[in-house]
Amino acid sequence: MLTETCKCGLRTRCGIPEEIQPYLFKEVMTTKKDGSGLELLPCKNIIEGNHQGKFWFESKTGEGTSFFFSFPI
Repeated sequence: MLTETCKCGLRTRCGIPEEIQPYLFKEVMTTKKDGSGLELLPCKNIIEGNHQGKFWFESKTGEGTSFFFSFPI
């Protein structure tokens, strides 16, 4: 099976601290008082559950975070 990997354009300047990274795809996760914490979980569920793709991120504290996804073609 071939896959097409797409790099999403979301990148933060500061990176996500390592202690928070394991919680990014949990049902409710936010570090902001006005955030819902639901933004990443539906993305992961749709890409991986509905389309047999993969959704992941790479982050370095102080450098930034990039999100990626791939789909079988």
